[in-house]
Amino acid sequence: MAVRHNLNDTHILTFDLSGVSALGSRGHAGQSGSSRQLTDMIMGLRTKLEAVEDKTLQMEGSIANLTRENRHMNKKIAELTSKNEELKIAIAECGSRVVHLEGVLEDLAEDLAGPVDGQGSQAAQISNTDPVELVKTSATLADMSTTDFFACMRAVMQGLMGIDKKDPPPKPMKQGYWSTPDPAHPNRLLRPRWEEGWESNRVAWGSDAVQKVKADARRFSSVLSQEMLDALPEDVIMKGINTTFNTHLKNWKAINDSTAADRKLKAQKARRHTRKGKKALERYKYRQAVPELCTPEFSFIFQARYQSTDESDDEEDASALDPNTDVEGDATTKARKKRQRDRPWVQRTPAWRTAEVNGLLDRLDAAITAILDEKESTQGNSRHARVRGSARDAASTRLPDPFQRASKKEKNDDEDGIPGGPFRIPLSMVNREWLDGPHGSRYRSAAYIHEWASGGQQEVAVGGQHGDGGEEEEQG
Repeated sequence: MAVRHNLNDTHILTFDLSGVSALGSRGHAGQSGSSRQLTDMIMGLRTKLEAVEDKTLQMEGSIANLTRENRHMNKKIAELTSKNEELKIAIAECGSRVVHLEGVLEDLAEDLAGPVDGQGSQAAQISNTDPVELVKTSATLADMSTTDFFACMRAVMQGLMGIDKKDPPPKPMKQGYWSTPDPAHPNRLLRPRWEEGWESNRVAWGSDAVQKVKADARRFSSVLSQEMLDALPEDVIMKGINTTFNTHLKNWKAINDSTAADRKLKAQKARRHTRKGKKALERYKYRQAVPELCTPEFSFIFQARYQSTDESDDEEDASALDPNTDVEGDATTKARKKRQRDRPWVQRTPAWRTAEVNGLLDRLDAAITAILDEKESTQGNSRHARVRGSARDAASTRLPDPFQRASKKEKNDDEDGIPGGPFRIPLSMVNREWLDGPHGSRYRSAAYIHEWASGGQQEVAVGGQHGDGGEEEEQG
């Protein structure tokens, strides 16, 4: 029999399953009916399980797409970094080239000013010297520091590694520097060990790379003639390879050298952002439990950016031992994660929020907890518990920027989600003590306050113009 419970205009449909147990107490004649009921329940659960599996597949597809986009962005960053390094090299080349040419001009000026008595000036000797022979006798790094020279070195290095100019540097192997120890193997590829620096790599494969430049550079780049390649001194080629190696090394570090702390911070921000979105949607769904929150002036409070931060124990850098063993392994990690998941999230309310708004949200959260606890007892759903922690201090509180990085649901109306924003905050909903203080004065602007954006008289900011809103995860 279906029963409707009314909680402040929120209608929740529940089911009375007491008849199931009653059926079990009947005699043999009622067993067939009970079996059919049980079968129906199992079929219903299977249907729900299939729906969950479909949703899981959709989410996995979304995660895969985001992973591909992230890799694409990393490649773009590596490409831009490479171009930046090329520009730096080109600037340095131009400087050294100018100095060299100034010296040549001075020598020419001295020769032209001297007697020309048939012996021939130095300028005449230079003009009659074969260019390749001149390179053999006087080539220096400054002479060879040209765009064509470094383009050739870069092309040879990319050819040795088997990558395109837009590809990120290849990952090192566990051992060695070449994909195969056979020097004559047609598919032999260079795999530099970036973390070891240039000197170790130079000793391991530098000489091979120099010989590759002299023998096969034309296969990868045609900017230098074979005669010029033959004439290039080996130390000049080695320095060119060194410069190219350093460029790839910087790209490698940009992609792979994210510290553990950086990765942990990014994961923490992602978790908090997800929790804010879920909490905003949950509060919006059950807002009718507190009629005061259903008025238009409270529209802002159902945006994710205005939610308080939910912190969890998994954000602590703590270690624990499995009580059943002396070492910390997979079992320990799983046990610790389970304990952390079971602990409630700690809500840190922002300093800009008034006591009145906090009180209304507390009432709403209590109503939501009661509703979902009842659902959990009948449908088996679960909800992570939250507890009120200490409020965020004034210095670390930032008023959310209504226009900063708005999500799709915040920009567009969604019949199943939160109404489209952005929404500025009403002045009456802001803690005036915080707003008038040193940390809130920069938000005294029409960019943040609803009344001032609607034509109301704007108060003069004590601390200058409004700020940029800061990091979203620290705003609420």
